Amino acid sequence: PAADPYRRIVTVRSVGWLDSNNNGALDANESSMTVDVTANYELARSGIFDYTYFINNYGWMSGFNATNLLVNGDMRANGN
Repeated sequence: PAADPYRRIVTVRSVGWLDSNNNGALDANESSMTVDVTANYELARSGIFDYTYFINNYGWMSGFNATNLLVNGDMRANGN
């Protein structure tokens, strides 16, 4: 879809045949099969961006007190 730059529809087509006379080409009397598979690929926003501030450690905040660190939203750390 042209309106969504983060979404693609991909179709993969595979064509096979039984080359009974070994000439490398599909002849009218040879059996063949075509398989189409269509997949929808879409990028979604990562849930990590649902936070105002993300700390890439255990979330220790040193050097701040209750009045000089303001976070207007959720805050998260990825420590255990």
